[in-house]
Amino acid sequence: MFDETNENITENTAETQNPYLSQNETDAQDTVNQESTSSEAPSFSPIPEEPVKKSSNKVVIGVVIGAVVAALLLLVAVLAFTGVFSNKKATVLKALGATFTESGDYLKEVYGTEQYEGIFDSKEYTIDSEFDTDYYGLGIDVSMMQKEEARSMHISADMMGVEMAANIYTDDKEIVIELPEMIDYLLTINRETMDSDIQNLVEMGMLDQETVDELVALNEGTDEDAISEEAYEKFQKELMDTLKNFYNACEMKKGDSKELTVNGKNVNCKGYVLVITSEDTADFVENLKVVYQDNEECLKSISSLYESSNLDSLSDLDSLYEKFDEAVEELRDMEDETAEIEFYLYSGKVAQIYFEGNDDAYIEWNIEGGNFPLENTSFTYEDEFGDRFVIERRGSCEDDKYQARYEAVNEYDESVAFEIQYKKNKGDFSLEILEDGDSFILIDGNIDKSDDNTVDVDIDTLEMDGESVLSGKISIANICDDIKRPTGEEKEMLLLSEDEWTQVVMDIVESFY
Repeated sequence: MFDETNENITENTAETQNPYLSQNETDAQDTVNQESTSSEAPSFSPIPEEPVKKSSNKVVIGVVIGAVVAALLLLVAVLAFTGVFSNKKATVLKALGATFTESGDYLKEVYGTEQYEGIFDSKEYTIDSEFDTDYYGLGIDVSMMQKEEARSMHISADMMGVEMAANIYTDDKEIVIELPEMIDYLLTINRETMDSDIQNLVEMGMLDQETVDELVALNEGTDEDAISEEAYEKFQKELMDTLKNFYNACEMKKGDSKELTVNGKNVNCKGYVLVITSEDTADFVENLKVVYQDNEECLKSISSLYESSNLDSLSDLDSLYEKFDEAVEELRDMEDETAEIEFYLYSGKVAQIYFEGNDDAYIEWNIEGGNFPLENTSFTYEDEFGDRFVIERRGSCEDDKYQARYEAVNEYDESVAFEIQYKKNKGDFSLEILEDGDSFILIDGNIDKSDDNTVDVDIDTLEMDGESVLSGKISIANICDDIKRPTGEEKEMLLLSEDEWTQVVMDIVESFY
């Protein structure tokens, strides 16, 4: 967390005193550090040449001045070599890391997330849930199981004595749907030929092409082999390297200090300015394109997971690359265009990030601290017309109860807020979503890790617009029994004719009577 007692401590070891210097040398070092504004040695103007005179005093004075200048230059060189001068980029990067790391560590401790780490490492799990609603005595049971080779889901509902159920089985080759209370045969989908088979539904007018594309992308996205862990790590590393190279290419200079609010107090924060040129940005976009091209299959697999087929074809990726090329060309045509991002640091963490565009639009992120740096923070975007969009987080901890509120307010003062309360020792929690101050969704419950393999989540109540909707329990275990494929007569649903589809619908309708 932010610590006011460390207010006078510098950001990194590059600004600490050299233990090998004497007190007089240390004082000289302080003077140099205060007067220097970069990590480079300061320049000294040459001493103007004097007309040759016979006065020995002038000669002595010149020798003394020359010796002082030489000593200062030597001192500067020694200090730079020993790392006393601040590496501004490293200072800001270290402060950013500390800001997020300390915040994450605190929240892990609050919510006890360490006890859940590794629970799904085996890639096997079973999720059982039971819900009772306040609508006609409707009860819903859902069970999901996963192993590396197959997955299954069971859904059942009971409403006023009428029972309905569905069993779904899927692996890398097929999807099987069983509706035991409705029809006495299985509906199947061949995942390996789905791309072509599903066009049958388009020709019959049952599905539009856009929906088909989304289903195909979803089918490919659920393939465990679509993206390997090694491929994803390679893509992630190359992307991060590109970002680091971009950051290192930009200039970081010392900025003015600013008084900001941290931990409820007004404090003086050191300023740093990242200068980004159009040439730096052009290089970044160009390098980003190369990373995408080198990891094209990985990129397409990731995009399919987000139900987007826009990047799922090479033609669309080619279009994206063309936009990259156009952006690079425009950026390289811009001369002397720079953007400046201001960072303000306090006690080794970030207190504010500020950016202002040429059209008076600006972004301001204030990190105000608390129990951890990001506990109280606000992000403001204001456009050139003065319209604002604000996101705020406010948090506090009292005894064993932690509570936090997230709120977004648009330019029309319309707000959406999310509030959470959690009791660390008991596991009791409350989640509430509010629209313009009015409760929209409220969930009260308890979460408990009953043993090494199981997590139980009890939902005491779920309310919408002030009305109770349901209550229930969810049990999550990192173990899984054998998954059995349903057996029986099969009909490949994507290849059914229109008459066969009509019969399926009629069979389902007749099962209700």
